[in-house]
Amino acid sequence: MLKIAICDDEGYFRKFIREILTGYIERNGGIYEIDEFASGKEFVDLGIELIGYKIVFLDINMDDMDGMEAAQKIREVSNDMNFTFRL
Repeated sequence: MLKIAICDDEGYFRKFIREILTGYIERNGGIYEIDEFASGKEFVDLGIELIGYKIVFLDINMDDMDGMEAAQKIREVSNDMNFTFRL
């Protein structure tokens, strides 16, 4: 199963990214789980549980912890995730 996280403080963009991913994965017969987080900090606070995610969509500009800071924290726990950033 492909486990994906979307971290963005703007709900519109979380929904938009989810819709694109869901459509693509379902058209191609994939099995997936998509979770949404309103900040990088919220995702990083999962601690060891974030290891199961394979793809993380991160907004660069977020309060508390931006996407770049979140990526650095995530790398302290796992090197197996792929990141994509939204400006």
